[in-house]
Amino acid sequence: MEVHRTHRPLDKFILKDDEVLLQFVANYDRLFASNQARVSARAAMATKQFFKQHVLGHFAYEERHIFPGLLQAGLGADVARAVAEIRKDHQALSKEVKQLTALLAAAELSRADVANLRVAMAALGKHLERHSAMENKLFPSLV
Repeated sequence: MEVHRTHRPLDKFILKDDEVLLQFVANYDRLFASNQARVSARAAMATKQFFKQHVLGHFAYEERHIFPGLLQAGLGADVARAVAEIRKDHQALSKEVKQLTALLAAAELSRADVANLRVAMAALGKHLERHSAMENKLFPSLV
């Protein structure tokens, strides 16, 4: 029963995870709202800020505040494996985000860069969806 009370705030945390995905889609739409061979500087800046605050910040929160408690609670090998898998995925996603951030930082993008950005953003979106599903599988089993 103590574990249940300890992890109760995860209900709100899981909703936040899904909200991040919705915000990602909104940023994607803003980036590519035009058919022109450029990306809006304002949309690029907003997307970089979104990555920093809501994606990387979300991962940092989990690493600092969620995972240590789960591992210390001794909830079993399945939970420890799931946490390790999610942490590994955080590293992969962080690498993708950093690559996209570097591309978004370019003053001007060629048509090829915009095409690559579109593909990379779509791939990141799918990866974030898979990641969210992994977390949603783990967290509800704890509340």
